[in-house]
Amino acid sequence: MEIKFSIIMPAYNAGLYIEASIKSVLAQTYPYFELIIIDDGSTDNTFDIINSFDDKRIKVVHQENNGVVSARNNGISKGLFDYTAFLDADDLWTPTKLQNLVDNIESDIGLYYSNAMEFVEKIDKAIPNRYKEHIKNISNKDLILVYDFIITSSVVVSSNVLLEFKGFSKEFNGTEDWDLWIRIGQKYNFKKIENFDCYYRMNPNGLSKNRKVHLLEEYKVIQKHLLDNNMVSVKIKNISLWVWYKKNFYFHLMNFDIMNSFKFFYKMILANPFSIHNFDFVIRISKKIFSKIVKKD
Repeated sequence: MEIKFSIIMPAYNAGLYIEASIKSVLAQTYPYFELIIIDDGSTDNTFDIINSFDDKRIKVVHQENNGVVSARNNGISKGLFDYTAFLDADDLWTPTKLQNLVDNIESDIGLYYSNAMEFVEKIDKAIPNRYKEHIKNISNKDLILVYDFIITSSVVVSSNVLLEFKGFSKEFNGTEDWDLWIRIGQKYNFKKIENFDCYYRMNPNGLSKNRKVHLLEEYKVIQKHLLDNNMVSVKIKNISLWVWYKKNFYFHLMNFDIMNSFKFFYKMILANPFSIHNFDFVIRISKKIFSKIVKKD
């Protein structure tokens, strides 16, 4: 009996990218899947592009614009198969994405994720995802509490597990995936597929106002799952806060907000005072800023 996948692709005004994303699914060497595209009230040519494909495995769901959380949950509710995969409408898979998963299926795994390549516009200039904190000797169960190291478009989850946890929470905006991975990880094992089988499109405006909002959303996850949870150790809480303070320090420094950057640097030191990466991080960022200033001149 073949393993079958329900692939969830939310789409809102995705006309620039969705054709390539759909093609990357249809090019899979493993053919047993359904692709559920949730058109979240698009006003561009998204639907016309979707409609141009003639493949019975593609199912289209239309909804009024209600955001990616609603779209993903709607797609999950329509899925028919035992495993659910996620692919955003601007990301891509390699042809062996699903086969890699099939080759690594284990009965006690609730969530699978893989390595990812990141790019801005041109896929031939993609590089391995670089975001990795210097944290050793921590299990995935605890590491997912510290920071979100999982790219959503690389994830495959048991459909029963998704239903058990009722999918993504509307409580969060942009961090609903991290919240879900944490909830799953507290009960089920994770497994990493070592292949680079996902291409993640980076936001070139990473230091914009949206970045500041995202940091605040991350703190809401930390508050819920760590600060308000007496079952989490003080060590894990402090390391998670340290990572979040580092991101804020970097954000404010790169925006030349010196007062706030030093405020978060001070908090970094208090949260994890014996980490040599505190000062290594500052040196690397200072060099980056100096380079940025030189280029301006």
